Formats: sequence, C-alpha cells, structure tokens
Amino acid sequence: MEEIYIKTDDMQFVHKQNETDYIVLDIVETPDDTYLCKRVWVGLEWYTNEDLEAEISGYGYTSLDNVRELYGDSANQIIAECIAENTQFDEDTEHLKTIEEVNNWLKENKCNHIVE
Repeated sequence: MEEIYIKTDDMQFVHKQNETDYIVLDIVETPDDTYLCKRVWVGLEWYTNEDLEAEISGYGYTSLDNVRELYGDSANQIIAECIAENTQFDEDTEHLKTIEEVNNWLKENKCNHIVE
C-alpha cells in the first residue's frame, strides 16, 4: 500500500488531502511512559488570517508571509502542523500504554510508518 502520510518528526505524521485540508496524527509520550495519540483534521479555510497568525505565533513565526517565505509550497502544511499541535487532547484522544499499541493505532489510521 502506498504511504499517504509523511513523517514530520519522530511522533507526527501528516496527510495532505488538498491545498488547504490536512490530517495530522500527533503522538505525545507522557512522563509515565504512556502515549497520547490524536488525529486532527485541519481545514485552513476554517480560519481567518488573524486566527492563523495566532496559531503560528507560538512557534516563532512573525507572520503568515514569514512562514510562506521560509517554506514556500510547504507553508500550508507547516501551518496545519502548528494548529494540530495547539489542539487540546480531548475525549477522542487515544491513551495507549505501549509503543506496539501506538503502531497499531497508526496502522488503523492508514499510516504505514512506525514509531520506535
């Protein structure tokens, strides 16, 4: 099966649906060695420019133009990653105990990458 997600860091994977829609799989290891896993659908068209500026500001970017200058064609993906990381873990968050469970969760979400 062709991989539809790209690995953006050790525990984050992004699938580009189109120019403004992304699915982000975000995994965080907790201090007690368990994992919080969330699947975030980001539609950039849902946000005003002011909202987008607020979402990226915590990552050291000064403006949307700044992100576009730095990343060119990948700017929207970077913005989607920022939004996903800012999204709170909630009742839809998977609380998993082992890395094997995390890898099974990735597979269930059609992501062929593995976390080690």
